[in-house]
Formats: sequence, structure tokens, C-alpha cells
Amino acid sequence: MKKVLQFPLLFALLLLVLSACAPLSHAAGDAPTEVISVTPQSAVPQTTAREAQVQSVEIQYSQMDPNQVNVFVHGNLNDSCSTMQNPQVSFESGTFHIKIMAISPTDRGCIQIITPYEQTFALDTANLTPGTYTVIANGISTTFNFPAPIGQPISSLRVVVQASDGSLQVVNLEVPLNSTARPTFNNFLPSGGGAEGAAYVLDSNRGKAVVTAGNGFHDLVFVQSPTTYGLAVFQGDANNQSRLAWATQNYGGDTSSTIKISSLDGTVFDTLLTQDATNPPSQLMAQFFSPDGQWLYFSKEPIGLGGYILFGGASNLYKINITTKEVVELIPLGPSDGPQACLDAISADFHYVADHCAQNAITIRALSSGGKTTIQPPADLTGYKFAGSARFSPDGSRLAFALAKGDQEAEQGWVAVSDGTSGGSKMILASQAGSYYTVAGWLDDQTLLVQSTNPLDCSPYCKSVLWTLRADGTEAQPAAEGSFLTAVPNDAIIQLPAPTPTPVTAACKDAAEYISDDGLDGTTYAPNTAFTKTWTVKNTGTCTWDSKYMVYQISGAYMTQQPAYWLVSQGQTVEPGQTVDIRVGMTSPVENGNYRSYWGLKNGAGQGIPVQGGADDDSFYVDIKIHNGNADGEVTATSIDIVPEQGSGDACTADSTYFVHAYITTDGPTTADYEIGSTAGQISAGNFQDNYGLSPSVSGIVVFDQADTKSINLRFVGPYPHPDDITVNLRVNGGEWINAKLFCP
Repeated sequence: MKKVLQFPLLFALLLLVLSACAPLSHAAGDAPTEVISVTPQSAVPQTTAREAQVQSVEIQYSQMDPNQVNVFVHGNLNDSCSTMQNPQVSFESGTFHIKIMAISPTDRGCIQIITPYEQTFALDTANLTPGTYTVIANGISTTFNFPAPIGQPISSLRVVVQASDGSLQVVNLEVPLNSTARPTFNNFLPSGGGAEGAAYVLDSNRGKAVVTAGNGFHDLVFVQSPTTYGLAVFQGDANNQSRLAWATQNYGGDTSSTIKISSLDGTVFDTLLTQDATNPPSQLMAQFFSPDGQWLYFSKEPIGLGGYILFGGASNLYKINITTKEVVELIPLGPSDGPQACLDAISADFHYVADHCAQNAITIRALSSGGKTTIQPPADLTGYKFAGSARFSPDGSRLAFALAKGDQEAEQGWVAVSDGTSGGSKMILASQAGSYYTVAGWLDDQTLLVQSTNPLDCSPYCKSVLWTLRADGTEAQPAAEGSFLTAVPNDAIIQLPAPTPTPVTAACKDAAEYISDDGLDGTTYAPNTAFTKTWTVKNTGTCTWDSKYMVYQISGAYMTQQPAYWLVSQGQTVEPGQTVDIRVGMTSPVENGNYRSYWGLKNGAGQGIPVQGGADDDSFYVDIKIHNGNADGEVTATSIDIVPEQGSGDACTADSTYFVHAYITTDGPTTADYEIGSTAGQISAGNFQDNYGLSPSVSGIVVFDQADTKSINLRFVGPYPHPDDITVNLRVNGGEWINAKLFCP
């Protein structure tokens, strides 16, 4: 009887528990429903919250708006009494972190039965830029691509470049940037900068400052006679308005220099600093504003710094308070025979400066303490002579820099990235023979913008190409043609009203005549010696020459820091029929040899002016020799030969190819100028092929550090007009021609 009574008691207890936790189960996919129970008001339910089990996370776009992102989370609850809370969503570094929480009672028992659930909610995408994002819900992750709004382009970076014809252009790099990208361009001698959605740029071709307007440019007429480089732009903040700063320079008898500052529209204007004429001549250069806009960093640069300069920069560093005009020296002006133009970049926090003053390494200077660290070129890289063009990454933890062979006639370059702010680096990019790289800056922490240039293709403007690549050397691809000047901020270009039209007048004509020069051509200078070249030119046109006209280098040896100078100072003119003495300060190159540099004239519109009586009727030149004082050797022997290239076909046929070898022997240190040509009767026999293409003749300079024999090796290609009558010729230092004739069996 006792056993019979025990069973009804257990059964009644089970019914009581089941009624407290009903319903017992749910169909697959049904969400659990809340259980309503009557609880005495004095009793407080006891619950606990815990992460719910997530099985899958799906992303769907709204059919009405492809940019509305919905998240579908599927999972299971471990009992039938739990209820769901609203999800907790946070966003950081491109990832949505989601917590799915369930509430379970602890003051009553629940059947342990698997109960499926589903939650749906929309993500906040108001501040997202197009790109790929990650969603993680209780450890289960997925990704989705957030598209650009319909009819709007993917956010990218627009830059201002100087095209090969000298014009300024705005181009889109077509490089998508996310919301965390911080394009960083921190080089010295800036050509411009961005503020309030526009780029402010120095147009060295026309000697003006301009601002982007649409896809064109609007002249900043209040910026008068700026130096070729150095336009500082402050973007402004909550406490300070945006502003510009630049330098001016007189190139006549008075070589004084000033630094000007103004608001973006020129309504607020002031002179911060004036430097009287110096000896040797120097000019002020505006560099950057401090982050709060209260200090302007500037430098004092020599006029006429010469030599083959691959990687330019600043020579010293000061800062001036724009309110009190107090000047603080940061990096002193070095001696005239010391490193010049070698400060590359400043870090974003303005605590460090990178330089290449050691030529074959990068040094980082701490401005406050004066401490230094060194970044070495890649250990596995050989063949370079110079390092430079260093640029800090956005966070300042790494540097990208360039290296170059340092041979103007046969250049080659590389790009390297350091692992930190000291120690080694890794080579990530190598150029084709004939060109070298400079680093423009970083597009984000992992992407670089670099520029390739061929120094032999710069007449008068270099044909350069911009490249983007990852900091590990992958994904290198051309992005735009032209030389980088500055970036347009926030992917925006402001629209300015069209300038007031000026009355149309009859166009005048520009023309010039070369009269004479100072007679120093042929002079021998020691290396790195300053001198001044003077040409006398007559205005034979009908236009009046003013301070917008320039004298500029067309080709030849580089013996000045700037490629162009104002013809006359502001306020001066050269009327039709008058003559003007054009003086350009130069510095002799550092290696022995013969050097010639061609210069010409261009008007305020950047158009070249014909020069009657000049070289090629468009230029005039300076021609000097460099000798370091050491005893010269002499050329003691020369020879040349021509031999068939193995596998190129039968000799003495129209399409066969040959190798031409010229040999020069000296008995000591010297330089030798050579010319190599070919004949077949009275015409060229064929073409010499080197890194720069095909030519019926070639010339160059060979430098000997000691007694030695050196060879010039060329490939000789057809088709040949007379394949059985080919002679190659060699002349050294303007002496007698020697020759070798192809043997035809």
C-alpha cells in the first residue's frame, strides 16, 4: 500500500514542475515566447544573464536601400525558460562586435531542452565608407562589403601633378581609402598643401600660387613673386583660421628675402621675417605650420647649389612665432662646404627629422634632445651611391626612402622600408635601368605613393609616373602620369567663381636675341665651388618683360638648386629693344670632368621664347671644367672592335646584330670624353642600342680613379643599308678618330 501511494505523489510533483515551465518545446525556427506568471508583488524574480549560443551569422541588404545592412543571428537556448535581450553592438577598427545575451531564472527549475532562436537587427552604417567589414557575434564571424552610395564614386585621393608639358593637373589615383586612412606627405620644400577642401599649390612654371577650382586652377593674385618651392598651408582648427605662408626672393643686385603670411583669401596679410642680402647669397623658404598653427617652420637655402642632385631637401631648420615673431633655431646652418639640402621629412608630431646628410644612410634627429639614430640600407642591396627622399609613416614608426645609383647617364633606383626608427630596412621596389624613384608619401599605414623619373627625359620638364604599392612590396601599379606636388584634402574640390574677364587687347610677340656672355666658358673650377654665370640678352619682341618672365634650365649638367629663376625683380621691366644681364648663381659639380648646361627664357604663360643667335635658336649655355687639384693621368691607348652576336644570324646580312667594344687606357686618375659612331660609305651604318633606345652615335664620360683600362660595350643593330660595308669609329677627348671594319668572309 505504501508503494502505491508514492507514485501519485511523484506524478503530482511532476505536473507542478511542468506547469511552472510550460511550454515544453517549440517548433524549429520559432522564437521562444515569454511566460506570464502571477508572482506576489513582494517576490523579486531571480535571474542571470549569459551569452547565448550562436550557430550562424548572416548579412542581408535591404531591398529598398542597398546600404542598409541587416544582421540575422541564429542559435539555440539550453532551456525553455530563457528570454532574449537586445544585442549589445560596438564598432572598432572595421569590426562590429556583437553580444547576444539570454536571461534565465534562477529561482525556479526549467526543463533542459534545446530551444532555437533568431534575432534580426540593423547595423548603424551612417559613418561607414565603402570597404570590407567584419561582424563577430559571440565568437562566430562573417564579413560583408559595404558599397558606395548609388551614383557616388568610391572615396579616393586626388592629387595635383605637374605634367610633362609643365601644366598643372588634378588626377584621381583611383585608390579606395577607408575611414581610418591618413595620407601623409611630410617632405621639406613643399609645393603646397590642403585646407578647407582645396589644394593650394605653387605653379613654378608661371611663378604663381594657385588654388584648385573644379578640375582647374584659380590664381592667388595676392601671392607675388614666390620662390619656386616652399608653400606652407595650415588647415585651421576650432581656435585658428586657415592660412598660407611663402617666401619671396630678389635675384638682382639686392638678394634680400622675406617670408609672407596671409589668410586663404588674402584679406589678412603680414610680413613675418625679412633677411637682408647675404654672402654667399641665400633665400628663406617656408616649410610647415605647427599643429596648432602658432609657429611657422622655415629654412635658409643657398642660391645656386649645384651638382647632380637626386634627393633634394632643406639645409637647416628654424621656427618663428606668427604672433610675437620670435625665431628659434632647431637645426643650425652648416658650413658652406658641408652637407646641403639633405633634410628630408618631419614627423607628424614634429619631434623628429629624417635626413640623408650621410648620403648612404638615413639619420633620424630628435629635435628636443639632439639624439640620433640611423637606418641602414638593405644589406642585400649593392650598386647604389645615394640614399634619400625619406618619408615618415602616418604613425611615425617606420620610414620609406629611396636609393639611387647616382649616375646621370645610366641611372637606377630602389625603394626601401625600415622595420622601425633605427637598424635595418628591406628593399621593396627596383626601377628599370635609366630611371630612379622618389617617395612622395604614405596613403595609409600600409600603402606608399612613389614617383619614377628618367633624368635624361627632362627637357624642360621631367616625364614622371606615380606608383602605388604596399609597404611589403606587393601590388605595385602605375597610378598617374606627372610629378607629385600635393594632395587635395577630403576628396573635395571647391568651386570658385570665374575671375572677372579682362579687356581683350592685341597680343604681343615674345622674341629675344643672344648678345654676349661673361666669357668664363672653358674656365676650370675646383669641385663644389660657387660662381656666377652672366648672359646678355636683348628683348627683340613687342612684349614687355617683367617679373613673371623666367630664365630656366633646358638640359645639361645640373649646377643650381632650382630649375628656374625670375628674369627681373618685382617692379622691374625690360622694354622692347632693351637688353638685360641675366645672372644665375651656380655651384660646380663634385667630380672631375667637362660640364655644359643649357638655359632659355619663358614668358608669364610658361611658353618658351625663341633666342636668335643662341644655341639651337632657343637657348644659351655655360661650359666649365672641374679639376680637383690632383695630378692628372693621360690617355695612353684606345681601341675599338666589332664582332657578330652569337645566334643572331649570318654576319654581313641586313638584320644581323653585333657587339661593339671600345677600350680606353690611362696612366693615372683622369676623365675621358668619348664619341662612338659608325659609317657605311657616307651614311650611318646602323644604330647603337643602350638602355635609352637606339641612336646612330653615342657619347659620354669615363672617370678613372687610377691607372686602368675601361670598356664601353654597346649592341649594334640594323637594318643596315650596306651590310657588307660597316665601320665603327671612336674618338677620345676630341682627338683623332680610330676605326674598326667588320670582317665579311
